[in-house]
Amino acid sequence: MPADAKSPKKLRHTRAALTHKTGYALRHPGRVVPYLRRAGRDAWLCLKHPDHVGYYRAVMASGTRSNLEAAVGSQTHDRWLALGQMQFDHLVEHGLRPEHRMLDIGRGNLRGGWHFIGHLHIGNYYGFEDWEQRPHGPSKIRVSRTPLPTVC
Repeated sequence: MPADAKSPKKLRHTRAALTHKTGYALRHPGRVVPYLRRAGRDAWLCLKHPDHVGYYRAVMASGTRSNLEAAVGSQTHDRWLALGQMQFDHLVEHGLRPEHRMLDIGRGNLRGGWHFIGHLHIGNYYGFEDWEQRPHGPSKIRVSRTPLPTVC
């Protein structure tokens, strides 16, 4: 990020830098072993599944075996709710109105989607996901499948 960006200072530094990771590890030593375990798993799965879809499915299968809550993106149900609310609040603050249409590619477990479904007019939310490899099949929440108009 450029030095003259109007973002907070901490956002100008990359979390991928070795200096950041070292400082973080020193401040949070209990998180080092889980991080290394996850990084090792991710590296192995990346080698085993070079395509993005295969890798994603393997990560989801691995996560589901170890912790179902974590496999859907959060360590706890309360955190899942909070992240969905944060997604919704962010888009509403940036102008999302009920008459707008939303295409949610990779909607996952509807963490944010169920907020949008309730907010948008009927037929204005369209979300899809590759559920064939998910552990519990399609979401039990009915999502409007009204086709979006073709935009050329």
